[in-house]
Amino acid sequence: MSLACRGISAGYPGGGANVLRDVSLEVARGRVLGVAGPSGCGKTTLLRCLGGTLASAEGCVEADGFIAVVQQMPEQQLFAPTVLDEVMFGPRNQGLGEDEARERATWALELFGFDASDEAFLARSPLRCSGGEKRRIALADMVAMRPDYLLLDEPTAGLDPSQARGLVGVVRRLAAGGMGVAVVSHDMDMLAECADDLVIIANGVVAALGEAGAVLGDVELLRACGLEPSYVCELAARLRARGVDLPVGVCTAEGLAAALAAARAAGPAAPAAGEAVR
Repeated sequence: MSLACRGISAGYPGGGANVLRDVSLEVARGRVLGVAGPSGCGKTTLLRCLGGTLASAEGCVEADGFIAVVQQMPEQQLFAPTVLDEVMFGPRNQGLGEDEARERATWALELFGFDASDEAFLARSPLRCSGGEKRRIALADMVAMRPDYLLLDEPTAGLDPSQARGLVGVVRRLAAGGMGVAVVSHDMDMLAECADDLVIIANGVVAALGEAGAVLGDVELLRACGLEPSYVCELAARLRARGVDLPVGVCTAEGLAAALAAARAAGPAAPAAGEAVR
């Protein structure tokens, strides 16, 4: 079961040529698809087509469940008088009773690190919360509806490193629970932490699609597509060039540490701890 696009091409009225051309991919339930590419390549257009807010000129989009889309700067869409009303809005409009809607809202708020037992917080206007809080409340809005597919456009923008790490954990938990998630981001380190699969869009077409570690580990491909590899992937590539036997899929600090330990146990090729790599 999945949310998939088949050979879609898409643009905007009056915009001339299509932004996307012949793109095919899928967001599978229980997995996270990372979407990367330089600015203007068509990432947001792809998300809009998958979410049904933009019709494709060619091809089709197939979905077997409910889709929720979180656009860039979703906090600008906050409107309810209280935080609780804000996050209950979606479940209420799904036809749920007040008790179940509140249970959904409480679950979603706690998922994003809020204390849902704090009545003063629940009664606060979401517009009077901090920027990071607004972003997480807006994300909780969508998650409270428990969609089958969740599409996120630059979700860590405006979040501090701690909040960004927390969001990665939430994305992984949602996928582990069976939700299909697509994440558009320029943050290659974040995608390395949360994505199972990765697509790179460049000049409106699919430049690469595959297992996230393998795509992120191809530093030459990333640079050719106008992307800067993460520090871990760059370091791993330099170590491979020096003869260290590291798998291409190493793209997180924890994975690199484990791979170096395995390489050291297998032979003397790995550099000593603290040795500079140039």
